[in-house]
Amino acid sequence: GISIHSSHGKISCSERLEGLGYSPIETAHGIHSLSLNMLKHYFDQNAVEENNIPTVNLNRSEKNPLHEHALPLNLNNSFEYGPLFAMDHVLSNMDDENYGIKNANTLDRIAHDLHMHMIWELAAGVYGKLKMSNKRKKICACIKEQDDTMMIALNRIAEEIRNPDQVAAEAGLTGKSRRVIGWWRYLGRYVGVYTIRGRAGANGNGTESVDLFEGNIEDEESWNQWKADMKTDSDMTSTAANMAHYLFCKLNY
Repeated sequence: GISIHSSHGKISCSERLEGLGYSPIETAHGIHSLSLNMLKHYFDQNAVEENNIPTVNLNRSEKNPLHEHALPLNLNNSFEYGPLFAMDHVLSNMDDENYGIKNANTLDRIAHDLHMHMIWELAAGVYGKLKMSNKRKKICACIKEQDDTMMIALNRIAEEIRNPDQVAAEAGLTGKSRRVIGWWRYLGRYVGVYTIRGRAGANGNGTESVDLFEGNIEDEESWNQWKADMKTDSDMTSTAANMAHYLFCKLNY
């Protein structure tokens, strides 16, 4: 439980969220490609189409960067098993040049989607525990107050998926752009263009931009690099916990 109290004896939202370790930025990453199919599969089988879980629009031929809800994916003769459903989703759209992460090849997209399923599987365990708790109304009200920050991050992810060339240009190959901040990064290697890694030096700032125009999965060497990056994603457990709290609050309060 949270033991920090304000001077008035009440726990403020900032104190509640600090105690929880909640990050709207990590939440945005966790939910950005969630479909209604996987929302039902991992979290709530009774979830409805008007679920209020915003997601990135992967159809880049459409103007709206975000969907208001996690939408159903209508795949022909697909699989119930989440990772195979993910592979089917990618392969069933691989002829459409305007669908999915721009500049990423088919193997990149499969690797990215399987990575997301790893996060969702972890989040499902947290979500299940939250369902057994009945004292979440106050923390959910506080999480809702962070929605604006979460939406900023989600829009940024949409930019990086839909217009990575523009984002990379803004970042600059030298990484000196002030717009692109470490905690605002999308998992850049999965976008196939660039990544930003924050380096906290003596001055506490500094970012590094890595040119990943050659960063697609094309051979064993490039796959080994992707695999190493995915296995060292220290934020995975944290992202899972954050999105689980967000989904629990959205679907139950």
